[in-house]
Amino acid sequence: MSTEITRRGLLARAGALAVAGPAALAAGTIGARAQDAEVNAFFAAGYDYCQAEKLGQYWSMSPWDAKINGGAKILRGEAKFLRQAARKAAKRFGCSTGFNYRDSDTLAEFWKNA
Repeated sequence: MSTEITRRGLLARAGALAVAGPAALAAGTIGARAQDAEVNAFFAAGYDYCQAEKLGQYWSMSPWDAKINGGAKILRGEAKFLRQAARKAAKRFGCSTGFNYRDSDTLAEFWKNA
């Protein structure tokens, strides 16, 4: 009997997911698009990953969330506050790596020859 209940429960959940799945997926896509706009605004304003890492440490969040938060400030017209936070973060924190995206060709060449 418990096996039958489990099957029914699983089938009911599967049906509910099939109905809600597209809506949930669409909501996730909309959220991802908003994040893309914020991240793009962050980089378009001249900030880089190292600055995102420093801001993340300053704001106690991940570098990804710092890019989103910083980009949101830019999009809301609060770039002044982002610049202030970036200056403070630069004085207090460092980056975990000295590499940036411009080093990717050199690194790729190194690993090809290693």
